[in-house]
Amino acid sequence: MFFVLAKGIVFITPVFLAEYLIASDYGLIEYALSGLGILVGSIFSLGMEGAYPYYYLKQQNFSILNGFSLHPLLISFVFLLNLMGYFIFGLYALEYFMSINIAYIVANQLIYSTILKSHEKNTIAVILDGGVYVILLIGLILGLVFSVLSYQFLSYALIIYAIVYFTYACYIFFKAEKELIVKHYKQIVKYSYHVLFSSFLIFFITVSARLSIKEFLGEESVGIYSYFYRLSAIVVMIHQVVNIVFFTKIYTLNPRILDRYFAMFLLGIFILSLLFFLLTPLILPHFLDYYKQNYAANQTIFLLLSAQMSIWIATALLSNIITRENVLLNNNIYLSMVIGFGFLALYLLRNDLNLLILTILHYTVFLATFLTQYISLLRKRIFFHKTLVVIASIFVFSLFALLFYI
Repeated sequence: MFFVLAKGIVFITPVFLAEYLIASDYGLIEYALSGLGILVGSIFSLGMEGAYPYYYLKQQNFSILNGFSLHPLLISFVFLLNLMGYFIFGLYALEYFMSINIAYIVANQLIYSTILKSHEKNTIAVILDGGVYVILLIGLILGLVFSVLSYQFLSYALIIYAIVYFTYACYIFFKAEKELIVKHYKQIVKYSYHVLFSSFLIFFITVSARLSIKEFLGEESVGIYSYFYRLSAIVVMIHQVVNIVFFTKIYTLNPRILDRYFAMFLLGIFILSLLFFLLTPLILPHFLDYYKQNYAANQTIFLLLSAQMSIWIATALLSNIITRENVLLNNNIYLSMVIGFGFLALYLLRNDLNLLILTILHYTVFLATFLTQYISLLRKRIFFHKTLVVIASIFVFSLFALLFYI
């Protein structure tokens, strides 16, 4: 019940933001939160979220763990420089200032949440996973109560949250064992930079739709896409809870057993996504004006995003296995090729782009991302055949369903 409450906040907060913010402000919030902020946050984390379970669960190298206390302090200097750059020197616009603050928060969330999950402290981990949304929800409520709700007001709420992480980083470093801490940190970075590159590529693929939509279609289209993405992502809450509860088993169970579990889980997720897609037009128009205004013109977007969530979850599950089996280098090469294909497709279609074409392109890129992970593991004779069959079936079925709605 606690997990449902915490993940429910992650789901409802952007939906309510769309109801109460003007369309352009909501688009900018999504751009900073789920676009540029997440992408830059993956760089700030430096792959520590993949390195910790590798050393703690896979290698069981406990002496090196004090090196992880140094990184949150180092990235705190970026946060402090961002405050100076905006408030003292006025170097950039509010959306970029907010994006960097969100990136700092996301990096801390990734690191601390992974550490907690590795130690099976799941309740606190689930709070941290959605911490930024809790703060936005509190900011939304206070903004409505005192009639000060705005993009800028929410940005200030996130600054306060970021200061909490800065204070905690200082505290953790002060308490940590300092012997060989720099040497251990360097050793961690030698492994984690592969994770960093992999995480960056995955996050880039995840947020590339919002970035390209803002570039070609504008903030309001980002808001529309993000809104239906958020609705579709209700099933992601189930994955996040399962990932937290069974995190250590993902790093320890036999891959053949995981393949069977993944396939059944993804099939169940897709069925739930499809049911949610079919039921929302009967329910949500009575409660949400934004949905009512935008559903008819964008139901194909909603359909593709609902199907895409199963593939997104599949890539998230296999990312753990890629890290666990240390096949990051080959997979990073494949992912770079996928991103190159995406840029080429954008260039060729640049004069004919609309929201549906961009969504289809992004959906195809996600399928290619999953296939790169499958091939990387296959080369090491780690088989996820059942998972592949389920994902391929979902992709084909969704394209046939799309023809019906068009």
